[in-house]
Amino acid sequence: MSSARVLRGGVVIGFLLGLVVAALTPEVGMATNADDSHAGELLGTVFLSSAIPVANCPTPGTSLAVVQGSKVDFPQYPLLLVTSCFSTKASQSSILYFLNPATGTVVKTISTFKGSKAYAPGTGWTELVHAPDQGVLLGCGSNGELYKIDYSVFTSTADGTLVAVPRPAAATSCSGLTWDANAKLVYQSTGSAIYSFGMNGTLAGSFPAPAGCTVSGLSVLGGVLMVACDGPAAVRRLDKTTGAPVADHQTVTFLSSSPLSDIECDPVTFANVNVDAVWVKIVTTNVLQAFRLPGGTCGLPPTTTVFAPAACPDGATYRRTVGTISDVPRDTDGDGLWDCWEDPARWPDNLPGIDFDGDGVRDLVLCIGTECADPNIKDIFVEIDYMGPGTTHTQGHLPDPVALDNVRAAFADAPVDLPSGIRLHFLVNDAIPHSDLLALQPCTGPPGTGDADFDQIKTTWFGTAAERANPKTILAKRYAFRYMVFGHNLVGVANSGCSEIPGDDSAITLAGFGPTAPTDPYYQRGSTDQQAGTVMHELGHNLGLRHGGGDNINCKPNYLSVMNYSRQLPDFLTNRPLDYSRGLLPTLSETSGLSETLGIGTLSSFPFLNGDKTVYSAANTLTMLVRPLGSVCDPVTGTCVPGRCWSATRTPTSTVRVSSGSSFSMRNGTG
Repeated sequence: MSSARVLRGGVVIGFLLGLVVAALTPEVGMATNADDSHAGELLGTVFLSSAIPVANCPTPGTSLAVVQGSKVDFPQYPLLLVTSCFSTKASQSSILYFLNPATGTVVKTISTFKGSKAYAPGTGWTELVHAPDQGVLLGCGSNGELYKIDYSVFTSTADGTLVAVPRPAAATSCSGLTWDANAKLVYQSTGSAIYSFGMNGTLAGSFPAPAGCTVSGLSVLGGVLMVACDGPAAVRRLDKTTGAPVADHQTVTFLSSSPLSDIECDPVTFANVNVDAVWVKIVTTNVLQAFRLPGGTCGLPPTTTVFAPAACPDGATYRRTVGTISDVPRDTDGDGLWDCWEDPARWPDNLPGIDFDGDGVRDLVLCIGTECADPNIKDIFVEIDYMGPGTTHTQGHLPDPVALDNVRAAFADAPVDLPSGIRLHFLVNDAIPHSDLLALQPCTGPPGTGDADFDQIKTTWFGTAAERANPKTILAKRYAFRYMVFGHNLVGVANSGCSEIPGDDSAITLAGFGPTAPTDPYYQRGSTDQQAGTVMHELGHNLGLRHGGGDNINCKPNYLSVMNYSRQLPDFLTNRPLDYSRGLLPTLSETSGLSETLGIGTLSSFPFLNGDKTVYSAANTLTMLVRPLGSVCDPVTGTCVPGRCWSATRTPTSTVRVSSGSSFSMRNGTG
């Protein structure tokens, strides 16, 4: 870490709910005519010949993956494309290029290596895939060699480090590669056959490629294995376990005149228009192209094979055209819940809900009690399960209702769609078995014997007992509700919680916080304020916020948000607002000269600062200091005492201490 930091004030959040769309996309069954007619349309093209100098890439490779930009320290890019080249020189074939899908520009490169030398199997990486729950890329060569590739800035391992992954003896080549995060299985193809196996190399299953297909790309989506062939641009949809064609849409034709190599699902880049995309490598023209699929495809639940999950009916009431992209689902209030889900008039009992499989029957009523979704007001639905009493913790971890009410009030007070704000709906549901340790990979390590596993908890407990009795209801609910588990501690770390970013899942683990007396009712549960701050913090991650707002720099004095560790818990500011950032404060650069007079901004420009405080450290120390901002007024007497705006120190060359805390690479997540 350099001694001088440039601290940007963080994105203007004021509850940045536009991010909900990217974080929470839907599901449906038999496709509507609109989903059928537009599937496979071209959405975007990246020209690699202009992005990667031919001197560095003499032969276009076949590999492609998609990763979050934040994982390679570029959080300004929600998603990056990853590709590589073929070459007889390891110095060229080992380079992974990370590209902005909007412009096609290379924003970062990483060289893969074994020992101290650049390495890629054979003449280069033939296939790449992101394993988000493992925090790595997987890559294979034409000779079948398979490796984990470290690429994330959130690990202590050097970027590009290779670790060999064992594979079945029959997997002697690699023309297709994908990762099933639900089943924890690798799928690898030799072209004529497809093998699935665990990270230890144990074979789980195999089946031949479809008739007339030489496999050139694989992708697992829920219960579907999508297979690209070295020929016509029709992608096959197979049952991922048996290899048989699925009943609903056995093929999808991509509007490409060239064969497809590698295929990767992208729920992010076109989320603003509520459609998903599949990126492919077109080797003959050296381009990457995105083709349209129905919204929610990339997030299919583990065994689901429907083509268009939770699709809206055709027609102008529930669909619209955005630019050149036609018939996309409407979301009037921009909360990620489509209008056809939130419209009560769609159903005879005047209650909103989701028809998961397109059979005309509502599978989920989108209400908690009498509080229902509204197409004109931003809604967020969260189901909470909590660990009940255990032998080591007799209180259990039932959420404090006052804490949840405080978070609800904070969202309602958001300066969004005034005067509506945001309606946050909590369903506190089941008491689940207690375990001292909870695994949420890769934020944590894998669960040990007796430890709880978040994914298994969700599989078992998500939904009410009545909802779990109807599989289609649970499938529909996965598209509308986030899931939060109040647990004890996380495996291997002392965090207060961890979350997908953006995403749907989060854990609240406050056993190491709050009162220390075993007789206190909040012992190992966290106080009311600690629970409220942590719930809001982790929910902010689900909505796409990071510890610095739009970046990963934590504890910035010019980012006044509960996402900032100095403001999540009441450790330094006992009366700090329960809020996200209400304004973009000026950038602070130690090398550009900090001003005691200007500090972090004037009250005329940022009136919300008045009466607030910020936390910073003394020069070259970790001693935390607190300074009021603007005037601090006594609510009884009305007397106001001028505060003082922050600056790092009186000399611009001093060190701003940024708490390292602990950064964890969740499957799209952090602590």
